[in-house]
Amino acid sequence: TTPEKPRHGCYFCNDVVAPENSMKERTLDQQCTVTRPGLAPIASALAVELMVALLHDPDRHAAKAETNDGSDRGGALGIIPHQVRGQISSYGMITPRTPAFDCCTACSPGVLGAYRR
Repeated sequence: TTPEKPRHGCYFCNDVVAPENSMKERTLDQQCTVTRPGLAPIASALAVELMVALLHDPDRHAAKAETNDGSDRGGALGIIPHQVRGQISSYGMITPRTPAFDCCTACSPGVLGAYRR
């Protein structure tokens, strides 16, 4: 048998917190990932670029996750990152590649199994 490829983590795998009121004692820009009006066009433009890059990759949705650290060459349209995380305060973006969390509240095997039943 071939070893199973490790799953990439979803957004919630990397934002592990205990269930609580996420709006309590937080400023407006901490309550949501896209709260500033100018970020909506940036986020939608990145989503379009990622979708086009995935459509041009031979592996489509199973494309290899790449980072912008210089270790990956990328395809015809550049790298296909696993995630894009931005910091508007520094006008910077990072493209982390992270593994799945086996107890994720969104994509863990237990949650997905219950959804399928």
